[in-house]
Amino acid sequence: MKKLYSYTSYIGSIFKGAKPAVSVAFLAAITSAVANIAILFATKALIDAVVGSGKDAGHVALILAVLALAMFAAKTMPRIQNVAVERANTGFLKHQFDDLHVALYGSPTLEVVEDPQMRSTLETVSNQLVKMSGSVGVGPLFQIFNARLSALCVTGVVLAWNPLIALALIGLMWWAAATWESYGEKAFASLYDSGSQALSHATWYNSLLTDWRNAGEARVWGIRSLALSRFSQLWHEAVRPMWAEQDKQLRAVYLSSGVASTFVVGCWLWSIHGALTGALTVGSCIMIIQAVDQMGLWGPVGGDAEIRVAQHKKQWEELRRMRHQAEAGADGKGSDRWRKKSLNGDGGDAEVRSHQVAPEATVGEAGAIHVRELTFGYPGGTDVLKNVSFDVQPGEVVGVVGKNGCGKSTLVKLLCGLYKPEAGTIEVGGNSPGECVAERKLAVVHQQGARLPLTVVENATIGAGVHGSATNAARDALELAGSPELMHRTGVLDISQSEGSSLSGGQWQRIGLARAFVRTASQAEVLILDEPTAKLDIKTEADMYASVMGNRGKITTILVTHRLATVRGCDRIIVLDGGGIAEVGTHDQLMHDGGLYAEAFKTQATLLGLGESRHE
Repeated sequence: MKKLYSYTSYIGSIFKGAKPAVSVAFLAAITSAVANIAILFATKALIDAVVGSGKDAGHVALILAVLALAMFAAKTMPRIQNVAVERANTGFLKHQFDDLHVALYGSPTLEVVEDPQMRSTLETVSNQLVKMSGSVGVGPLFQIFNARLSALCVTGVVLAWNPLIALALIGLMWWAAATWESYGEKAFASLYDSGSQALSHATWYNSLLTDWRNAGEARVWGIRSLALSRFSQLWHEAVRPMWAEQDKQLRAVYLSSGVASTFVVGCWLWSIHGALTGALTVGSCIMIIQAVDQMGLWGPVGGDAEIRVAQHKKQWEELRRMRHQAEAGADGKGSDRWRKKSLNGDGGDAEVRSHQVAPEATVGEAGAIHVRELTFGYPGGTDVLKNVSFDVQPGEVVGVVGKNGCGKSTLVKLLCGLYKPEAGTIEVGGNSPGECVAERKLAVVHQQGARLPLTVVENATIGAGVHGSATNAARDALELAGSPELMHRTGVLDISQSEGSSLSGGQWQRIGLARAFVRTASQAEVLILDEPTAKLDIKTEADMYASVMGNRGKITTILVTHRLATVRGCDRIIVLDGGGIAEVGTHDQLMHDGGLYAEAFKTQATLLGLGESRHE
């Protein structure tokens, strides 16, 4: 019953995706089936008329006319159906890609896509969807429908000849079809159940060899042999369960197909015996042989249609499951994989050296950030942030620093709504981070920003809610980012496309900065910079920070960096250590205290060969 419901839902989704095209395909299938049964009877009548006697020329001419009309319909309807199926397939694929996109972006957080099992499954489904988009879905399903409809039409002929033989044929063919479908469904399911992560890793190693961006590194470091070895190992690890399941299922396929084929040959011999003994006319014998042969359409359909439908249905089910999981995350239910069994509850015990422990911002005020008792940890690990609390006043520029792994980037993702706290609250302008992002009140620059195959203007203004000229907005933002010359670039920023061009890492970072500046110029109240200048030269970096400091009082800014010299001009500096806030104060205050910040600052100054007096 569950399987019937699953197939009903699957077929319903196809019909929903392209109702007119599917309706035309169904009508063409019915017309073609009727035409085929008409050909059977017309052929029988024609043979009996020619072999027998007493039939006039007019009767034979009528039979020939019916036969010609039926053959014309039988040849024409499949072509009409193919056109309708292609259009229906396009509509269905659009719905599937919608499901894929919702699975990826339906939840405002990263919990779904950062879950290893979910990510591997998403990659497997996505690759299969793109690779097989022209051959799966509606086409194979109609192959099966056409076959079953034709089999149903000729079943009446065999029933009239011998009901027991007809019923036996139906049972044997269904058995053969069921084993064939099970072969495809279970073998393909094993790829998802036990091989998706290995397949994902194998694909990654393959990309080391096939992605042109890796060509230089591959040659310099000689990684070809390693990548090939790892790819082969992981690929076999991924497909081995599928091969084992195939071997297991094929035994049942061979048995059922062998028994069914033997029975069909026996039916042919029995009908020929009837014609030889006079129990059947020659025309009836030929019609029965053809009908018995077409009853084989109750069984496996040629071209592996059942396997492709079973595989595609499994893929559709995975997409729907992941979509529902993403939508559950959007509703705040989240993923159990990302819910720790218990919270340590021991954060915040460390002494915080603070001259101004985050002056309390007015809740709901535009640009104000309010963080209370924030705790977060990744699955299988300890808490990265424990009982963190701070406020940021509207228009304030606050630096966040600390050693690698102290939770700086995790804090950024929490402030952007990409993660949900395990405990505590975050408010940005009186709203949750997710609401703030949805209303375009927040702009963020990551160290590794999105590199979109779009024009410079489109890259700089996408998702910014620009009012007025996008070109002018992009020009102004690139000026602030220190790269006005990028406005002269034409075409898309992707060398794989015709007339496309590429950018350096530093230029891409400036594009990311410009994207943030466009949003802050239009409606964003909060700007978060997470290591935004790692690939910029010193002068460009200095100019960019001067622009940021120039917005003091206008845009609330969180500046996350490991370069301590860049935060000395901030209104306050928050030092993270051990999952909590260790120090808070201005540059001068923290240097005077001689704590973690002062020690790290002096170390960096020494390594850069700078006199300490130049930085205090």
